[in-house]
Amino acid sequence: NVSYVDKANLVNQNRLTIEYRFDRRVMKQGRIHWDMNLDTCELLGWGNDAFFGIIPSKNNVTNAFSGIGWDVSVITWTQLPEPGVVRCGAGQYDIILWKGGSDNLVIGADAVLAKSFDIDVTMSHVIEINCPESQTTHGVIPVEEEYGLESTESLSVPETDGRELHQAVFGVSGIPGEVTVPKGGFAELGGGGFGGGGNVDGDYYDADNDYEGLDECIEIAVERAKVEMLDSHRQTRVSFDVPFTHAAFLDKTASISSGITATGKIVEVADTINADTGEAITRII
Repeated sequence: NVSYVDKANLVNQNRLTIEYRFDRRVMKQGRIHWDMNLDTCELLGWGNDAFFGIIPSKNNVTNAFSGIGWDVSVITWTQLPEPGVVRCGAGQYDIILWKGGSDNLVIGADAVLAKSFDIDVTMSHVIEINCPESQTTHGVIPVEEEYGLESTESLSVPETDGRELHQAVFGVSGIPGEVTVPKGGFAELGGGGFGGGGNVDGDYYDADNDYEGLDECIEIAVERAKVEMLDSHRQTRVSFDVPFTHAAFLDKTASISSGITATGKIVEVADTINADTGEAITRII
């Protein structure tokens, strides 16, 4: 008769969740387009001389772009029309003799803007450790453990607004016309601009330049889980009966393989005699 004395602490599956938190600097880039949305005749004052007085300078446009909080990386300008005769109607007098204008005045622009900001990143690792033989005998007896690790290194820069570019362009002011994000203008560029040091992967930069601490944490957690499962099996005791014997002594090693396979030190011995049958047995734990 083989039975368990204490099975409550037995564990044969350990699911580890290890979370690692660190700072990440994200770089985003995108294109924006600005246009006064006027044809050449309107720009030159045909039928309405108000527009020419409000054509902005390159500096006006650059300041307007910068005002949304993104860094202006590259700007391609649309200049005023070249000098010449501009026909604005069918009549012989429906023309403008355009002598040209300042190179500093512009009627459109395409720009690449960039922005970096910090976020907290939590990297999760899930590791499952199993004891197959024990699971075959006893079924799966699981336990879950969680560990947390936080990087001691910081990017040490002020947190900035991480709004997407299509939201930010609503803040452009001080210039006539319309500012838009071209279709695909944000996604095509994605990120970039980081170089040297740290963990650089396209559009982000990690403050922690290696994962040695994380590797050590994982290694320690796995080894600890193995020890805990082994210890749970060692502390799970079984009892069995044998014909009366004087050979069972405490601290001696005994083995049994009869439905349950167990090997370990003897911690308790009890001898009993059935008064009716005279049968004598020794119970070993």
